Amino acid sequence: MELNINSPQYYKEYYGIDDAIYRFCQDAYLFFKNKEYSDVLKIIGIIPILSPADAYENGEWKEHVSFISHNSVATVWIRMNLEQYLKADEFERKNMYKDMIFKSVKKVKGKGKFDLDAFSKDLEEYTNSKLQGEDNMFDIIRKINNLEKKYGEEFNWGTEINREFYQSELVKETVLAPYQNVIALAKSYSNDDVLFLLDNKVYRIYHLTYSDGEPRYTEFHDGEKVVEYIEKRFVDEYC
Repeated sequence: MELNINSPQYYKEYYGIDDAIYRFCQDAYLFFKNKEYSDVLKIIGIIPILSPADAYENGEWKEHVSFISHNSVATVWIRMNLEQYLKADEFERKNMYKDMIFKSVKKVKGKGKFDLDAFSKDLEEYTNSKLQGEDNMFDIIRKINNLEKKYGEEFNWGTEINREFYQSELVKETVLAPYQNVIALAKSYSNDDVLFLLDNKVYRIYHLTYSDGEPRYTEFHDGEKVVEYIEKRFVDEYC
């Protein structure tokens, strides 16, 4: 079944593309592409609407469903809560999208004896596979943010970084095998140290070289130890 999830109406115009959610939707298309839930319904297009609540109250951005090609293609326009989305982190936004996808498919399940139970199980499997380890990732980010609040402007680590840039730089500087997935979590403002999560299980603080030199690193298998290490170094060096 083709599951095509479009960029959210209103949100895209005013806030742009959410790269993490875009990838989540693209990967969902690939995950469901070779699965079948109905002899009739083969393509579902979902158009999320992320608009202010007052626009919904004024009757704008209405939800509706349409079918074409003898009910083999369905398109669903569905509202989401913009205020909640803006406050959510990446982990929470993906869960919001999971719920939105399920509600959208539920709206069209009456056509072609759609196996909603099987789809629900697959959707849960897909979402869990994408979120595996992300709860730990965001927990570390929150704890580093708490250190920023605790020590104020003098604290020398931050999580508001260009993750894609540092991830690309690390891949250029060193071989990460056997690890396949790398996520930049935080960076030191005092030097070129960057905290990465590898395959959702190993934490490394790499000292990037921005050259052909091999970056040195400190490795942790416990997120709590990472935060303790960062705080201790800051206290020892600056307090």
